[in-house]
Amino acid sequence: MTDTSFIGSLAYKLRFTECEKWRKEFKVEEIVKDFVYVEKPKVFEYYPQYYHKIDKDGRPVYIEQLGKIDLAAMLKITTEERMIQNLVVEYERLADPRLPACSRKAEKLLETCCTIMDLKGVGVTSIPQVYGFLRKVSAISQNYYPERLGKLYIINAPWGFSGVFNMVKGFLDPVTVEKIHVLGGKYQTELLAQIPAENLPKLFGGSCECEGGCELSDAGPWKDLQYQGTATNPTPTTTAPPAETIEATASA
Repeated sequence: MTDTSFIGSLAYKLRFTECEKWRKEFKVEEIVKDFVYVEKPKVFEYYPQYYHKIDKDGRPVYIEQLGKIDLAAMLKITTEERMIQNLVVEYERLADPRLPACSRKAEKLLETCCTIMDLKGVGVTSIPQVYGFLRKVSAISQNYYPERLGKLYIINAPWGFSGVFNMVKGFLDPVTVEKIHVLGGKYQTELLAQIPAENLPKLFGGSCECEGGCELSDAGPWKDLQYQGTATNPTPTTTAPPAETIEATASA
């Protein structure tokens, strides 16, 4: 074994050990089993973030409307602790049942997501109130649920965002940068090239109008009995949003 491979192997073991320690301390298995986010509909009025159907490659589509976030209003409905617990539950559910169901439907192994990050309404004044929260969830994503980003579409990017991103991307992994598409208000054509119209909510230029709202439907192959199954326990490296999504946004 070369020195480089030995160091890489040691780093992996240390990361795995740290992850297992965190999972026990955070009580991940207990939370996944018992957690019920009863306040979800109310919270989603101020911060919609959800999985909804699949893209043309068969991957789960994850949508986050960051521009609507109002942390002060959310904290009147729930607590930061419960918001983070819900985040972890969604990471775990991505690993099982979402990705396994999508893999069965596509008849190939799928390990990443297609993410839409809507920045409509994001302004300089809204950044300070959410930055601390985003940094906390970013740490969980990056440390314990990495490498789930297939494609990221940042839509309704405000004026000047592209310039800021061009500076920030120099600090990101080149492979991650390749996956990120920064778009303005005319994003529909590019989104529809990746996501079938019937799978994309009407709000974003598609034709889907789920009963009760797409954001609360959790529609996708994971709800279809023919693609459901019992997977092995989720691995520590599982997303809700992908780590790269939060890190790129928080950095910018």
